[in-house]
Amino acid sequence: MTLRKLTDDNFAEMILNAPGAVMVDFYAGWCRWCRVMEPNVVRLAEDAETAGKVFTADIDSLPETAGKYNIRTVPTLIVFSGGEEVCRKTGTRSFRAMKKMLLQAGGEK
Repeated sequence: MTLRKLTDDNFAEMILNAPGAVMVDFYAGWCRWCRVMEPNVVRLAEDAETAGKVFTADIDSLPETAGKYNIRTVPTLIVFSGGEEVCRKTGTRSFRAMKKMLLQAGGEK
């Protein structure tokens, strides 16, 4: 599975209108810690319990959305459910910690 990348144009459709809980990894290509965390994000996107519920958003490519959600630090993980933000963490996270965030927000299949 390939990580699904978001844009300002498809954010509402893909995230706010999504059934169940979804996680967005707000990152930047120039961010060292984002690159360190990327394998865990990819693994989470491929995980059987969370497949299809993980998206990435390059803050430099979607400035409107990054501003709306007040993204000031990358990486920032936000879990949305029913179109509402339900959990936010900044900084690097392990695969296990990210999976727990998503599943606790109702991301179980």
